[in-house]
Amino acid sequence: MSQPQRVLLTGGNGVVGSATLLALCEAGYNVHAVVRRQDAIDKTSSHPSIKKYSDQIQWSIVPDMTKPDAFLDAVRGCHYIIHVASPLAPMPPRPCDVRTPAVQGTQAIINAAESEPLVKRLVVTGSVASLSRPSETLPDHPQYQPGGTIPLMSGATYIPTPPERPRDDSSPFSRYADSKLASGNLVRDYAAAHPDSHFQVVLLCPSWVLGPGLPVRNKVEALYTANLTLAWMMLDSSPLLNPVWDLPPDVPTPLRSDSVWIDDVALAHVRGLSVPLPGGGNSQTWVLACGPPSGNSFAGAEEIVRRRLPEVAKHFSFAGKIHSLPVNVDGASAERELLGRPFVPFEEQVVRAVEWMVSLPDAEPASA
Repeated sequence: MSQPQRVLLTGGNGVVGSATLLALCEAGYNVHAVVRRQDAIDKTSSHPSIKKYSDQIQWSIVPDMTKPDAFLDAVRGCHYIIHVASPLAPMPPRPCDVRTPAVQGTQAIINAAESEPLVKRLVVTGSVASLSRPSETLPDHPQYQPGGTIPLMSGATYIPTPPERPRDDSSPFSRYADSKLASGNLVRDYAAAHPDSHFQVVLLCPSWVLGPGLPVRNKVEALYTANLTLAWMMLDSSPLLNPVWDLPPDVPTPLRSDSVWIDDVALAHVRGLSVPLPGGGNSQTWVLACGPPSGNSFAGAEEIVRRRLPEVAKHFSFAGKIHSLPVNVDGASAERELLGRPFVPFEEQVVRAVEWMVSLPDAEPASA
């Protein structure tokens, strides 16, 4: 029997990264997981779902992933790379540069792929946030007005990186979206400029990622994941969500209604290592989002919960105020070419995510 293929994974301690780590192990890969801190290793490796695969996982610490040679040692002997790690604008908001570390980390992972001849494919986690301009996520944009046209977000969508990054004190969302645009374009531009590279490039652009996160231990921590988009049913979430767009807390939160289930995102990363690329090229971008091109509606989650989870709904205040914005997104290509099956439907995402969140303890259990 041939030896298992080896994957270099960055960010394996986060929500998407840990789900991808688990999916890789379940698929039979050996994984070299690189994180920034020892406590990230301790927490993730001790989770029961991960612990049983400990013989397939090697952990390494790279404190500074922005250095050009950050991953040159870790990539040795690896056949694939999955780059999930990426900086986030901090919450509560504070000034900082998000683009530069995102781009530097992505360049470092490209350097690693170039340095190891065994590498066949590089999969990078992007975001649908990089497929539109930040202004297009606010309800006063012309595309949401009568007669407006909502542009399609697909793997072919390409928005040039602005020459200047957002101000360090601009909204967390605009800084995050800009970082994903700049780092995603770096990957796409590299692939276009190196058609004969020894490795292929896949960019995955998930929407709001709903579902259980392995690192999440209580309801408070769940509010720091994309599941916060459903928290308005349980509490007035505007004070938590609106600062992401630099909006006052007393206005409805604008939420573009595109989402994807966590297990589908993890599977997409695993299948992204091996599925044939359409057209036989050396790169491909896929959008990970469920539903028809018109999307779904986060406001419609209330009806779903009241109908499917009536006992749970009795304990919800539905006090939050949101403004669901329509989207035009091509998720069908990823279903057909990447997953080989449909994404988990929006209604099932809502039901499963809510069931998971209400099952969590209110606070971190006291240490023994």
